[in-house]
Amino acid sequence: MQKQKVLLLSLVLGFMACEKEFSPLSGHYTGNENFSTKQSDHFAAAVDEQYVAAHSKFALAIFKQLSESSAGNIFISPLSLSIALEMTYNGAQEQTKEEMAGALQIDGFTLDEVNQNALSLQKSLTKCDQDIELELCNSIWINQSLEVKADYVERIQRHFLARVDQLDFASSQSKEMINDWVNEKTRGKIPELVESLDCSAMLLINAVVFKGAWSAEFDPQKTETSAFFLPDGRQTAAEFMTNGSANYSFLLGESFKAVRLPFGRDKIAMYLFMPDAAISLATFIQCCDPTDLENWFSEFSPMDKNSKEFKLQIPKFRIAFDITFNESLKKLGMENAFTGSANFLDISEQPIWIDSVRQKAFIEIDEQGCEAAAATVVDMTWSAPASLKFDRPFLFFIRDDRSGTLLFMGKVIDPSI
Repeated sequence: MQKQKVLLLSLVLGFMACEKEFSPLSGHYTGNENFSTKQSDHFAAAVDEQYVAAHSKFALAIFKQLSESSAGNIFISPLSLSIALEMTYNGAQEQTKEEMAGALQIDGFTLDEVNQNALSLQKSLTKCDQDIELELCNSIWINQSLEVKADYVERIQRHFLARVDQLDFASSQSKEMINDWVNEKTRGKIPELVESLDCSAMLLINAVVFKGAWSAEFDPQKTETSAFFLPDGRQTAAEFMTNGSANYSFLLGESFKAVRLPFGRDKIAMYLFMPDAAISLATFIQCCDPTDLENWFSEFSPMDKNSKEFKLQIPKFRIAFDITFNESLKKLGMENAFTGSANFLDISEQPIWIDSVRQKAFIEIDEQGCEAAAATVVDMTWSAPASLKFDRPFLFFIRDDRSGTLLFMGKVIDPSI
């Protein structure tokens, strides 16, 4: 059976920024070139600490689920996943809404509180640092044959600052228009996201973009090849960047060592945690508690500026990761949304449910800084098929619906006989 689908997509892509900026008054993109870091900091302070904690709890919970099933490299964007699912959450009701709120750790918030915090968070990413490109953009593309509730669109437009277009998905120009928008926002990194609109009813696209330069860059001349020890005891060769900057902060825990590498004006940083040799990373991750993690972030101490012997070495790395979150989200309690009984009536009167939640992600660090990319897809399907052809054996009934009496029944194995 061919299924029509609602695709809610979230893209997180490194090394680029949206060309428009937020107006701190209207909450919509205006192209204002004078948005300052001070205004960005104001919006960052306006984000509820409990909302941030909810995002962190969800991020750690979903990462633990993925880590249990994957022994290799993992890289995801929890921000992209949260924003994509919160946009989906705006259309949920009853059990579907309750389970999604629980999984996303936002069950202590009203929908308006979730949306207001999402708005402040998005604004806080604009002009956060003159040496960092970090931005968030959204768009909604609606098939003209799908009736989406106006108040749902208005909420997404107001709180997620989305561009909204209603198109004839039967036209090839519609696919080109959407792909052109994605291509523009990703600066050519994803030239064709949408392959076909034949089964699509709506696309919601969220793009978060990042490129950060280290506050203290590594000298490429000091990069050297050395051994990296794998969990099974084997060794592999890696290129290690080296720096002796006093700009770093450290944390020596009971069972780990950690370093903080700041970007730009030292408001955004990368944190690296390495457990002691006697403890596996898998064990460390599973034992990591959200409260402990938050406490650790507050306990980093600057290196002694008089130290001249210090040498930090970090391997250059590049990770490309592709993961489907369905089972992980179900284990976190979000089950109803993946079934035909899901309630997304705040989006449309037509019954729809989530078919899959998938993310592709990419990160690369080198001597200059960090570039990252990810794409999250919340793929929703609905029960109205684009076409239906009974070209396999089938069962049939003739029924009196007044009483429910089955008058006749049969099966067709070969209609040509």
